[in-house]
Amino acid sequence: MNAEPEFKGFNHAISDVVRFLPSHDFFTIMLKNGKIVHYSPENYYDFLAWLRSHKIPDVRESWSKELG
Repeated sequence: MNAEPEFKGFNHAISDVVRFLPSHDFFTIMLKNGKIVHYSPENYYDFLAWLRSHKIPDVRESWSKELG
């Protein structure tokens, strides 16, 4: 588990991230300031684990929970 507040190569602190949408090889990320950014990490699964370790919601999972 990576509890670091920053991920190497990603230009935003975890405290700026609201939610994310994973794709095949990149992430679409919503920031607290309302901006949407795209990020292609060198290691997709490490970045995904970093987001999950900080309990950042995956858009697909949060929508399915809201829809019931």
